[in-house]
Parts: sequence; structure tokens; C-alpha cells
Amino acid sequence: MGYSTSMKRYLPLIVLAALASGAFADAPVPEVVVEAASLGGAAELVVQTEERGVDVFVDYAYKGNTPATVTGLAPGKHRLILRDEGYYDFVLDLNLAADTRTTVIVALELRTGYLAVSASPAWAEVVVDDDEVHPLGVLELPSGQRLVEVRAFGYLSETSTVLILDRAITTLMVDLDRAPFVVENVRVSAERFNPLNAGARGVAEIRFRVSAPGRGSLTVRDQGGAEVATLELEPFATWDQRVAWDGRSNDGTALPDGTYTATLTAWPEEGTESERPEWVFDLALEIDSSLVLVPAGRCGVLTGAVHAPDALPPATDAFGVDFGAVFLGTAAGDVTGGADLAARFSLEGSLEAGVGIRALVDGPGTGLLALRLGLPLPQPVAASLVLDGRLSASDQAHPSGIGFSLPLGLGTRFFNLTLAPDVGMRWADGFAWTSGLAVGVQLSDYALGAALSAKIEDSDLADGYALGWPVRAAGELRFIPPGLAFTIRLWGGMAFAPEPVSWEAGLSLSTGF
Repeated sequence: MGYSTSMKRYLPLIVLAALASGAFADAPVPEVVVEAASLGGAAELVVQTEERGVDVFVDYAYKGNTPATVTGLAPGKHRLILRDEGYYDFVLDLNLAADTRTTVIVALELRTGYLAVSASPAWAEVVVDDDEVHPLGVLELPSGQRLVEVRAFGYLSETSTVLILDRAITTLMVDLDRAPFVVENVRVSAERFNPLNAGARGVAEIRFRVSAPGRGSLTVRDQGGAEVATLELEPFATWDQRVAWDGRSNDGTALPDGTYTATLTAWPEEGTESERPEWVFDLALEIDSSLVLVPAGRCGVLTGAVHAPDALPPATDAFGVDFGAVFLGTAAGDVTGGADLAARFSLEGSLEAGVGIRALVDGPGTGLLALRLGLPLPQPVAASLVLDGRLSASDQAHPSGIGFSLPLGLGTRFFNLTLAPDVGMRWADGFAWTSGLAVGVQLSDYALGAALSAKIEDSDLADGYALGWPVRAAGELRFIPPGLAFTIRLWGGMAFAPEPVSWEAGLSLSTGF
């Protein structure tokens, strides 16, 4: 293996390929706008670039970073120079007139060179800096040292540190050696799963990596050693492999709860070198029908109906991200939109926490930080303690606040009722103590779910109890696509008040790991 800046016998082909791909592109053409301005006989120069923080020099004197405005320039000829690491210097000669403002807008040209890679076998691919994957041929790359890996399935990869010179072509010629058959990085997505779950926790997925062509099988045995399921794997044609077991026997019968041993066996194709005739790995898997994961809704950033936190403790350890679109409107026809984004984590049976933000196109954004602690109680009763805080515009329409609620639930994950009294403090022009009550009902199976919820609160406890408007109500539909680790939600709600009624609706996607 080696590389050389001389073109050798590949020169004509490489040069033609480089020219065809625009190897020696013209310098960037700036946009220049001149407008009259009252500047006392001086001239002004405004410099904008697509890249922020570019160094600006006028007549070789440093004037700051883009976007930059250079004032008090004498009318006449001036030289503008833009300089940034990784880009070619941009130079522009200007003739500035008195009492004019000249705006220069430019996109700097990235400093690049060209790497021509040829290899055997011909289907090999090139990985640059452990990131971008390219086919063999002429590649345009940023100038400087690049880590270049040439690889092909069934062959030993070769890695080189290559210096890419500005507007120059470097060649790299590699002859890969055959790789012996190796199986490594064997792991399981979830040792504990429930085949009835609709999402990714309804199967046990075993992943592993092979180095060369081969075949394999997965055999599952119960605690007594009896074989209950066998899966034949597709021939290995790439490095990363996976096989999923759905917790059923060969005839499709659902197997009972318990611990099972999954044996992964892999062997090389005939003629492929291997240090052993078979690679064998044993993995422990547990079928647990009590691990019930149903489509979950969002109450802020915690699970539950839109207006009522869920009293049930988290079903599993997880980390998840929610994102979606939200729309708000009034009976008068005013509509605005925005986006919701939230992240959360949970510990099975005890803790759930999250943070989220809402950004509106035409209106103040709101943020939410929430924490839930589960309080174990005998089924079918459940209780939690929820702390949530919100930072917003802190005006009367969008106050900031902090509060505690005690969700109490009756039922199971498939059908439950929630009653959540709360007390808290909010502030805008001043502080106010409030209390409220949320109610929710949720109905679900493993893949589909729905919920209704409502919330009322008082205006200020210091003045005695008085209903605080609006009274809010919302409905929600949820769906887990088969075999996928995310939930799709569609929801909508109304805010009822003596003044015109308002509404909000949204579509969101929640994924968990």
C-alpha cells in the first residue's frame, strides 16, 4: 500500500476525472450593493459572509469579524481581504465613492484538494475521517491531513494518513488482503422482553459483526434444555448482522414466561480462512409478560394524558426524545404555530424526569422542566409525586411557575383513571399561590391508545378560591407502528373561558431507547 503525488501512469485518467468534477473552480463571485448615505463625505463598507466570524482586513488593516461594518473610509480605492481557516483568502479591490454605503456579500471557497483512489477488489469503498463513505475514484476533500480507510467486505481494511494539498491531486493505490472469518461484538438489544409489546421491546434482537462471508443460525432452548425455536440466518454479505426472536416457538406458539438460552452459531463460507470451524455464543433472554409497554401520551414532558400526569410508575429504564408540531388558534380566526421538543429518562418503577421547550413562530416560547417520583402502592391503585417548573415570558398571559401535584390512579396500563390535585406558585407582575385539579381517563392496547383529560385551577389563593379561566380539555390518539421504537401522537384541545374560546392541536413523535 502507498500513495504518491506523482501521477505515474494514471495521470491522464485522473486529470480528466478531476476536471470533469470541477476540480479547479473559479473564485466565488460576491454580491455588491451600493447605496447613497449621508456620511459627511466618507464611505462605509458592510461585509457579510455565509460563514460567521471571518477575519476582515481593509488595506491590510484588521477590522474585526463578519458580519462587520467599517466606517470612516476615505473615498477612493481600497482592498478588501477576507480570511478564515480552511478557506482560500478572498480579495476584492473596490473604488468607494463619498457618501455611499457598499455592502459586500460573499461565500468563501473551501480549501480543497483531490484524492484518486484505486483498489483491489474493485468494489471496495473509501471512508474519510471515520465519517463519510465514498466509492473508489477521484474525491474532492478538504485540504490537510485526512484519515483514509479503504475497505471491502471479506477483506482486511487498510488505513493511511494522507496529506491533501490545495488544488493538487494525490493518488492512493491499495491491494487488500483476504480477511479470515471472525465474529465479534455480539450483543442483545433487550435481555428482558414481552412478545405482546408492539414496539421494539416486543422482540429480542441479537446483533453482531462478521468479517467475511458465512452463514449462521440461532437456536433457543428453555430452562430444561429443550429446543423451542430455531432461526436460519441469511448468508452474510456485509459486516453488521442482526437476528430477532419474537418469543414464539417454531410453530408460532407464544412461549411462557421464563429464562431462555439463545445460542448463536456462525461459520465461514467454504474456502474462507477461519481460526475455528464454528463460532458459538450463548445469550440469556427472559420473556416477561409483566413488562407492559403501551402507547404513552405526553403531559408536558412526562407520560400521561395532555392535562393529567400519569400516576403509574415507569415500566422500564429508558431514555427518550419527543418532537412535533403544535398549532394554536382562537375563535376569532387567529392561528399561530410552532414546535415542541423534549427529552426524558426513566428508571423502572420509581423515577421519570424530563426537560422540554416550546417555540412559537409568532408568540412567546415556553419551557418546562418536570420530575416524577413513583410511590409504590398495591395494584390497582397507583400514586406519584410530580414536581414541575416553567419559565416563560412571565407576563399575565404566559406566567412562569413551579408546582407540585399528587396524581392518584386506579386501573392498569390498559385502562386507568387519574385524579391529580396540585398546588403551586406562579409569577408575572407579582407572585400568586394557586391550586388546581386535573382528571384523565386512558384506554389502550399494546399498539393503539386514546385519552381524555381536563384541568381547572383557581386564580389566586390569597384572594379566596375563585375559578381561574380558562378551563382546559383535550383528547389524544396514540399509535406504535409494528416493531418500531416510537409512538405517533395526534392531539387537540379547547380552552373554555368567558372571553372567546381558544384551541390547540398537534402531531408529535416520541422515540425511546
